[in-house]
Amino acid sequence: MRRLALALAIAAAGSAAHAGTLTLNYLGQTVVPTGTLFDGTTLGSPTGDEFGGLSGLDYNAATGRFTVISDNRGERGNPRFYDMTLSYGLGGFTGITVHSQTKMLRPDGTPFPASPTPRQVDPETIRIAPNGNLFISSEGNFNTDPTRLFQPFVRELTTAGVHVRDFAVPTQFNYVDSATAGGRSNLLFEASAVSKDGKTLFVGAENAIVQDGPIASLTLGSPSRITAYDIATGLPTAQYVYEVAPIPKATPLPPGPSTFNDNGLVELLAISDTQLLAMERSFASAVGNTIKIFLIDLAGASDVSGIPSLASASYTPVSKTLILDLETIGAPLDNIEGMSWGPTLSNGRNSLVLVADNNFSTDQFTQFLAFEVEGIPAPAGLSILAVAVPALLAMRRRKSA
Repeated sequence: MRRLALALAIAAAGSAAHAGTLTLNYLGQTVVPTGTLFDGTTLGSPTGDEFGGLSGLDYNAATGRFTVISDNRGERGNPRFYDMTLSYGLGGFTGITVHSQTKMLRPDGTPFPASPTPRQVDPETIRIAPNGNLFISSEGNFNTDPTRLFQPFVRELTTAGVHVRDFAVPTQFNYVDSATAGGRSNLLFEASAVSKDGKTLFVGAENAIVQDGPIASLTLGSPSRITAYDIATGLPTAQYVYEVAPIPKATPLPPGPSTFNDNGLVELLAISDTQLLAMERSFASAVGNTIKIFLIDLAGASDVSGIPSLASASYTPVSKTLILDLETIGAPLDNIEGMSWGPTLSNGRNSLVLVADNNFSTDQFTQFLAFEVEGIPAPAGLSILAVAVPALLAMRRRKSA
């Protein structure tokens, strides 16, 4: 089977960000042009599915590869995820290799449909489970036609894309009308993280649900809920408020259908059982993207799972400290939505990877950025996987012997 490693690498820069003892040093990036096709064996093939829409990724220390999810909702082939190798080091990026793509299957065993069937799923984030399976989230699909409305979900799949189970998502996130109650269209489950002890899955909404308050504006932030799930049972155990910041930059264009401003929580990444990195992504027409990474801590934050509406409630949100404004690295930025730990670098330090969702737009590009991480211990989940996955594989070999 032929593999093609795409190597459109851009030279590394020397920017760094500091917050206490946590430092991110920018190493470099690699870009895949919109319109690049993948036929199941080769990236850059003249035929196949369009490669893009990458909205989440996670690193498997046992295999040295990344699982990367596309938020293609069926408009460009069946919804799917990729198995990839990202090649980078202290000298920057040298390229990527796409090994395979896997269709995500519905509970009945069939793939999520492709166009022209109305979309049923909006996959946004992916994490490797402690048992080697995958956790994914979907923002669902809001539509005033009940036959085309699909609720958001948090789900476990095998690495073959087979449905295992659904987590018990609180009904407060369900779509009602996207105006008076419930979830807001395309503003739900964008972020997820697995705690370092492997017992908790955190899932964050991009902005507030309707009953909790407004979406982020130029003057106001938005109270997003982070839900903690017990991985063993799939049940929610707590909820915390993450205060999405106001939109940092205004569009200079006059109001109209071609102008747009937003800001939202797009990814989480665990450092410990209570500390996480949180990434906000903002866009302003004629300005571009603003990407910021924060260190947050759930310790001391209120559990708001019993509060039906945050609009007039009293609570303590998670603490939040800016780690990095990506504007300082000096690289053009696209719609960055995914964040993952990566392999250990040659100097023994951890690495961090970001990925941009190009929305399959000719005006955008798929982008991977790599960073050297100083000042934190082994990333959450990697030590678990490095031990657990080889052990599971050994058990399977013994059983089949």
